[in-house]
Amino acid sequence: MTVDELMQALARELTFASKYDEDNQEWVLDVQLEDSRGQQITLSPFEEGGRSMIRFMTQIGESKEFSPQKLVSALELNASLLYGALALYEGCMVLTETASLSQRDPSDLVDVVRYLTRMADTYEKMLFGYDRS
Repeated sequence: MTVDELMQALARELTFASKYDEDNQEWVLDVQLEDSRGQQITLSPFEEGGRSMIRFMTQIGESKEFSPQKLVSALELNASLLYGALALYEGCMVLTETASLSQRDPSDLVDVVRYLTRMADTYEKMLFGYDRS
């Protein structure tokens, strides 16, 4: 599968606005969730060991807002995730997943994007007590 094929599959299943970030060579999607809510997710394609890969990342909140209790809570939540993992990236708590584009059904990765955006929105409220949308 190519990134273009993935983007087409996403467009069939989800409502989002997209832009391509030339500097970082990645797609940024503003995915619309229920009740006029939304979540931004970045799709970053790359090559590793001759394989086409893609990294999905969505921000939950700034890491400076973390207390030790919130960090422990976040690590405990990792064990229950179907896809992805909570991580710290560039000063922010993010939900991220890396997948191979090779021999994948596009619907599998649509499910990943749907799950990550929904869970990031939920964790944003749970861990930080607010919604950035």
